[in-house]
Amino acid sequence: MSARTSNNTVHTLTAVLAIVITVGVAVQAFLAMSSFAGAGADAINVHRVLGIGLLVLGVALVGVAIGGYRDNRGIVGHAASIPILMVAAVGVAKADSWLGGLHGFLAVALAVAASSLAAITLRMRRG
Repeated sequence: MSARTSNNTVHTLTAVLAIVITVGVAVQAFLAMSSFAGAGADAINVHRVLGIGLLVLGVALVGVAIGGYRDNRGIVGHAASIPILMVAAVGVAKADSWLGGLHGFLAVALAVAASSLAAITLRMRRG
């Protein structure tokens, strides 16, 4: 495998993981709002399980970034921000009052971070 092919593989894998996380955050929002709109505990349970899966993907994304972009601290840091935002969102999920509102705000920040990482790495792929 040539260096160019290897780089394209890393760029593609990074972008795909970031896009899946972005879409997963949108599904998370749907599940949370469905719960409040009457779907109840079932929607929140799926929200929690999907959240764990997204966290696993976030950690995998950091691994790919460390392995594929070891000379690019900006990409590695950008990728690392994703699971950090996830853990922060989980940390405030059950907080009372105004602090609990940060859960949704951090989800928006997470979606922006993941989608921008996907865009950056896709641009890198194109050369």
